[in-house]
Amino acid sequence: MTLSRRMLLQVAVAGGAAAAVATPLSSARAALAAEPVRLLIGGQTPPSFVPGLRAALASAGLLADQRGGAMDAVAWLQARPGRRLIGLVDSADAVLVRELARDGRLRWLASGHHSQRSDDHFHAVDSLPASRGLADVLAEANGDWAPVLGRALGQIAAGRWQGAEAPGRPTGSGQGGVLSFASFVIVS
Repeated sequence: MTLSRRMLLQVAVAGGAAAAVATPLSSARAALAAEPVRLLIGGQTPPSFVPGLRAALASAGLLADQRGGAMDAVAWLQARPGRRLIGLVDSADAVLVRELARDGRLRWLASGHHSQRSDDHFHAVDSLPASRGLADVLAEANGDWAPVLGRALGQIAAGRWQGAEAPGRPTGSGQGGVLSFASFVIVS
């Protein structure tokens, strides 16, 4: 059996190209899994939100890091591609995050506004492809919506959201609640 020089070079180039493509992708996936997800949690956030969020992230093998304020969190997000920021904050911090996160490299995977009174809750969820069906899931949350939202945002950030293909829509019946929040998942 004889191999021509041309055939040997073609095999070598093809093998080298495949190795060059496979190595960065696998190392990028490993780096993404090793990179913690930053949480930005407001002071009035319902206590049941964070455990649901952490459980969803842990089931995907992701660590959650919660430190600093809105400015620090957005600066951390913009510092390196592949980072994820999940938040449930008051309206003032939400405006600050939106203004700071106007960077064209950032992608919004989920965004919503939530209000709560003692006996009712209201949700307006933006219709984004990565979080389709989130409004329907929140509509079915009777009473304690915060852990449902936490699990959903964790799944969205991990790329494991299996929501229905439904447009975002307001849910619940109470508007102008005592407590008001904005939620988001942003990826750099």
